[in-house]
Amino acid sequence: MGIAKRTDRRRWTAEEDRQLQELAPTHGLPAIAAEMNRSINSVNVRAKRLGIRRSGRNGWFTLRETCHILGQDHHWVQKRIDSGELPARRHHGADPQAAGHMWHIASEDLAQFIRTHPEDLEGRNVDLIAIVDALTGLNSPRAEADVSTTPRPRRQFKGSCSSG
Repeated sequence: MGIAKRTDRRRWTAEEDRQLQELAPTHGLPAIAAEMNRSINSVNVRAKRLGIRRSGRNGWFTLRETCHILGQDHHWVQKRIDSGELPARRHHGADPQAAGHMWHIASEDLAQFIRTHPEDLEGRNVDLIAIVDALTGLNSPRAEADVSTTPRPRRQFKGSCSSG
């Protein structure tokens, strides 16, 4: 028994980085992953390393994005919105059930919900990178000119993780 190591990994190319930068503002992680023939996690991690925001919106998430971040289904998140635990507003005041309309969940409201309801998060399902970003504000909205396409350097760890 053990954890199988993937042997089908491939390095990101400059062209893939450009494609990711182009798709990120308008497409969700699953759509980008399918388009680029990459895993959702691979796309998410690469976007973070490149400093690419996952949406072109400034400071809010959709219901679907919130579900992905919290690791819950849309019924669970909708129940929290309906109860007032998770503040949200309708897109341009329209009915969110109408075609093309959605909920706006402010980054600050999502961060506050995570702080006050940590017991509701299921560790195996949550998007840890997005949660850390929401809580720390490290990935706060920036001007497009500030977004760098240079990958962050990997940290080098010394020593071993084995006990003994």
